[in-house]
Amino acid sequence: MNNILLFISSLGILLCGTTNNCLATHQISDTTTELYLGSPNISQNKPFFHHTFSENENKIREAVNKTKISQLEKTYPEYFVFYESNEISRYKCHEYALAKLLGYDEIPSWLSGTFSPSDFNCDRYLRATANPRKGDLAVYYYADSLCYAEHFGIYSGNGNKNIISTWGSATDNAYIHAPFFADGMYGDHIVFYTFPEEKDASKVRSEIEYDEVYSKLLNSLTKEKQEELWEETKPLLTKEMLPENVLAILKTVNDIKDQEERTECVTLTSKLIQKHETLLNDIQNSLKYKAKDSYYKIIGRHEVIDILRGIVYLETNKRKKTVEDTLVVLSSLMNGFDIAFTLKAVNMLNEADRTAFLKELTIITSRIEGASVSDVIKFAKNLSKLERSRLFAATMKIINGPIHWSNAKTLLAAMNKLPANKWEDVSDKLCSRYDLSCAGADFFVWQNRSLFEVSVKNAGTYNKGWQIQEIF
Repeated sequence: MNNILLFISSLGILLCGTTNNCLATHQISDTTTELYLGSPNISQNKPFFHHTFSENENKIREAVNKTKISQLEKTYPEYFVFYESNEISRYKCHEYALAKLLGYDEIPSWLSGTFSPSDFNCDRYLRATANPRKGDLAVYYYADSLCYAEHFGIYSGNGNKNIISTWGSATDNAYIHAPFFADGMYGDHIVFYTFPEEKDASKVRSEIEYDEVYSKLLNSLTKEKQEELWEETKPLLTKEMLPENVLAILKTVNDIKDQEERTECVTLTSKLIQKHETLLNDIQNSLKYKAKDSYYKIIGRHEVIDILRGIVYLETNKRKKTVEDTLVVLSSLMNGFDIAFTLKAVNMLNEADRTAFLKELTIITSRIEGASVSDVIKFAKNLSKLERSRLFAATMKIINGPIHWSNAKTLLAAMNKLPANKWEDVSDKLCSRYDLSCAGADFFVWQNRSLFEVSVKNAGTYNKGWQIQEIF
């Protein structure tokens, strides 16, 4: 198990690093001397901080209980201000705080399954401290029995406003506030938790993930089998993956009982992913911008399993050939789901001549949405080889950049209604005139109806409606 935890740690540390790195730096000037941390007490062998409220402070707390959060910011800026709004700040206080503590950019499934702060066993993984440091966990209790956690936050270490937390479902933001400027139901006892001396954020995170995510699967295997499984799946795992993404891959690989088949499935999956990354890099270098910010797609952390399962479900004797042929039509417009869908479509073609057939389609498949490859195949199968090559080349000459298949199909159909000897003439006149900034391709055809020789019904303005007849 130690080896498994070490591997999980090595995967996780790339993502979370140290807790201090997970916090933004907020320089807050604050001279307020109310509702702040005093000297610690001891209960249940834990240091905790308790505040006895003055009459004025009780009035403030009553106001907190009744006032909308947006109003609190305006009324009590000395105690309560906006901190951040991001992917994790819209979640419950314990989900947000633990995500910050452990370095998650989004809430993993094991954490979203905890319904309240008391569902997380702080004492199992962390150590209570009387000297909190920036990034430590702040846990609120209603009484000095410290037996039922009511609220979680993160200690910022800055001034008297030094607790970062989310406040219910009324807002998607996180706020930084004085420790005891909080809803009365959270209580007035705070225990700060830090990492044990011999552990850091990545080590604690790996232990939690093992217990919450991986233990059921891995504990059913011998130590030797556990290490083999991790080693086999390693090529598919990345630092961006959440535990549930890793678990899905582990389970899928573990279900393949034949050793050679397991190796083959992982190898072929890696091959598709690496080819896709190469295509993205080529696009990025040629267009001088980041592919992830464009129409081009990156395979998400949760999509690797789609590709792996798509390969696993193929017949054993056809698997390698199907992947090789899928590589022919692979494009930077595909995500993981698109690739899995394309594997299925390619597998349904006649194996004898599909390689050459797919090569002809690349003029289109490289420029349309990945999930539409099966539609391209269906359309192309009804055309003769000579007609197909000429029609595709002429039509795609009209199109500038990526295009949705519905629009590509409309242009192909409009061109196909013309005599073949007119295709090149039309494509030359409309060269690169259609792109994603245009309206639907049917409107483009209507605008150029004299070239496409189509009849038009209700040929009014675009907003009033129109319909092209006899294209399909």
